[in-house]
Amino acid sequence: MRIRLLLVGLAAVSIPLSLLPNAFAIGSAAAVIHENPEGATTEYTLLNQSQLTSTQFDIAAFAITTTGNTPTTTNVGWIAQALNSNTWSSVPMGGDIAGNLSWQQYTGMTWNQAFPSNPLKVNGYFDSYIWNSGAQTVSWPPSPNFPGITVFGGFFFQGSPSSDFLVIGPTDASEPQPLSDFQSYEGISIDVPEPSSLALSITALALGGIGWRYRRRS
Repeated sequence: MRIRLLLVGLAAVSIPLSLLPNAFAIGSAAAVIHENPEGATTEYTLLNQSQLTSTQFDIAAFAITTTGNTPTTTNVGWIAQALNSNTWSSVPMGGDIAGNLSWQQYTGMTWNQAFPSNPLKVNGYFDSYIWNSGAQTVSWPPSPNFPGITVFGGFFFQGSPSSDFLVIGPTDASEPQPLSDFQSYEGISIDVPEPSSLALSITALALGGIGWRYRRRS
């Protein structure tokens, strides 16, 4: 099932830095990504709140449009890749992957399906997995990002924020899953301005309206 978030009537609100955990959550969005500038580097922080939706899932990969470069991660077991419309379908995801799946095979989406705006490039991050070509299932030795867990950071790139994103993963990463059981969600990341002092408030987005579009993956 594919879930697309449509944001309507967004309003900017100022929230104290001390309230960041509550500010991070947005309505019933399945996932939220903040982009936090740190000098020339920007960090992505991810929150899986799919437990607020009809079908919760574990986030095992995400890709996000970018104007920057050099994606990296400090998370053990996770791998970062720079992608474009060609490598999305033709280059293996890398790491300790037995099946050498491309991002298109893993997500079940073409480049234009995943990113209708047809960006020049995206940053991709995924939890290293094992592909069983015989059983046609995926398993995860490292842990994906589970619903309701604290904000998950440690994903970086060189450049400025403001991006569309796609997150994807299994409904239950504790056991092997067929790719057809993956759930996905699309949204727009939130740019957190770089603070000039600890007392500075951060900017968050308040949801004025929300629409959903569902599509089951074949």
